Amino acid sequence: MNYFSYLRRLHLKWNTALTSCRSRFIVIVLLTTVLIMALRWSMAPLPEHTVHELDVPAMRQKVKEMMLHAWSNYHRYAWGSNELCPITRRGCRGSVFGNHSFGATIIEALDTLHIMGLKKEYQQGRDWIEANFALDNVSAALPVFELTSRLLGSMLSLYSLTGDILYRNKALQIADKIMPAFDTPTGIPKSIINLKSGHAQSSNEISKVGAQHLEFTYLSDITGNPVYRERVQRIRKMLGNMTKPNGLYPNRMNIRTGKWIGSDSSINRFHDSLLKSWLQSGNLDTESEQLYTDAILGIVQNMLTVSPQGDTYISDYANGSLNHRMDQAACFSGALFAFGAAYDQMKHWEKYADIGTSVTETCHRSYEQTPTKLAPEVLVFPADATEAAAPHQRNRYMLSADVLESYLVMWRLTRDKRYRVFGWKLVQAIEKHCRMPHGYTGIRNVYEMPPEPVDSQPSMFLAKTLKCLFLLFSEDDVISLYEWVLNSGGHPLPIQGENEFYRELV
Repeated sequence: MNYFSYLRRLHLKWNTALTSCRSRFIVIVLLTTVLIMALRWSMAPLPEHTVHELDVPAMRQKVKEMMLHAWSNYHRYAWGSNELCPITRRGCRGSVFGNHSFGATIIEALDTLHIMGLKKEYQQGRDWIEANFALDNVSAALPVFELTSRLLGSMLSLYSLTGDILYRNKALQIADKIMPAFDTPTGIPKSIINLKSGHAQSSNEISKVGAQHLEFTYLSDITGNPVYRERVQRIRKMLGNMTKPNGLYPNRMNIRTGKWIGSDSSINRFHDSLLKSWLQSGNLDTESEQLYTDAILGIVQNMLTVSPQGDTYISDYANGSLNHRMDQAACFSGALFAFGAAYDQMKHWEKYADIGTSVTETCHRSYEQTPTKLAPEVLVFPADATEAAAPHQRNRYMLSADVLESYLVMWRLTRDKRYRVFGWKLVQAIEKHCRMPHGYTGIRNVYEMPPEPVDSQPSMFLAKTLKCLFLLFSEDDVISLYEWVLNSGGHPLPIQGENEFYRELV
């Protein structure tokens, strides 16, 4: 972890350096970085099957071709629908956004198209949003978390990337439709809202109610309206003041009383939002930093597990004990630990860096251990740990990307080529088992050969999976992790004070 150590020292020195010294400091940093990277590559050769030089430009071009295949078939067969059903060649109904069509794939894919430089396709999407996107007549109960992270997050990302006022206006429309969900005795939002009536339904998942800080804080900054920040800061303060059993945030809470329901805990996107809120603020949001540090410590002390086979994983905590299960969605946590170790001033950061590496390796093995080389939605590690991750009833793969966020962060922090190799293996598996003549599908069981396809191309595939793959095979200045944070939907939001595209209204 020498490169992690160097990054950490660099971060501390930069924060304490005088402005007049920073130019010389930059030169020294660049020269030293080159030396460290050269030593790392020469001392840690890749396994035999990856010793040949990677054709990274060809990999990047392949991902663009995948994006074009997914987009062009959506454009042809499902334009304006939320998602494409590639096998039946029609618009899909019944996704997380319900049966009402408002172009979720268009909205979610647009920042990916922009980043890839696919101008014609980007313009197609922008024109549709300008002419057609509206939520005024959507009489449907929709999840607040997905509306925030995926629709609002996408519009905010597009505004920061382009400066196009259209996206800021659309972001405001989405946010104002979400706001009635916050009208509860505690300020903790309900998780389901009818966009037309404003009627909201109760829920109590911490991963849903506590992970909206990035979007609403940034929206306040670009509009000058503090109400959005105030809503999420109230949540953050309340959660920070609550007693955490064993230092853990339970998964469920009563949004009327503000009390926990049970003690079951999982690592989820709420923890991710704590770290990224601190990063997004330019390291000024020390409250989020402290909450992140405390939450990660609780997870390490109570949920971190290593099997006899060497698999490091974050077990769910249920009914007072570990159940030795980890959702594939939790595979983002490799990045959570590694990024925190590199940038935060926490104790035991070297251990956390090792945890980030080890969890990422475990998640990668979950792909390697199936005949399709695609991972199930849930990993099960038997309590006696006598075998590797076992099959489970939730064995489908739906083109998800959480492990790719860890590959991306680990690659950019360590320069270890194996993470690009891991990403390329996933590309090959997706192409082999999920590519159809008219788009991409999930598969019903990753343990069956040949796998049975699921007739759905999730919008998240274009929003996050293909974006993370493209960034993995791109130079570091393409959505630099020093200037951007990825929200839970995979949409990049700028870091205040570090990114000229923050576009704060002053």
